[in-house]
Amino acid sequence: EGNTISVSNGKMANNSASEGNGGALYSDAGSIIVSGGTIGGSASEANSAKNGAAVYINDGNGTFSGGSITYNAATSGGAVGVGNDTVKLNFSGSVKIQNNTMNGTATNVYLDQDTDAVINTGGFGNGAYVGIYVPDKTKMVDGKEVEYLFKNRGDVGAEFGICSGTATSLPAFH
Repeated sequence: EGNTISVSNGKMANNSASEGNGGALYSDAGSIIVSGGTIGGSASEANSAKNGAAVYINDGNGTFSGGSITYNAATSGGAVGVGNDTVKLNFSGSVKIQNNTMNGTATNVYLDQDTDAVINTGGFGNGAYVGIYVPDKTKMVDGKEVEYLFKNRGDVGAEFGICSGTATSLPAFH
């Protein structure tokens, strides 16, 4: 608990947490800092897990300022997954989080609609790309399945979590 995992170069590929979270990196209550290197890289080098195929942060902070997280495969979450609503995610620099999937659907940074996770941006460099995935939710109401956002989010199209940054940094989000 409370430790820091730092990745600045190298490659993490073909790791698996088939029944759990965090195929390449897992933090229960600390920080993960990715400033360089490659996590995944190609379909044949994919890391895999239930959620957080590349990186899973149960509680704590994730800082992504460089490197690439690509072609990782989750079964019920994204390449970057969070465990609870106190997680803080920080994106800046030339970080690339793209081409990751959940059962064939693009899911890069996976945020549940009921999350209060905070996303901060510190200005993106050339070529930066951060894919954010928020799943559709449905529930049964009077015998009919209807779309909804969890209680904290209000109606469809309402904001989720918090995203802060300058207007010039936001175009890197997709």
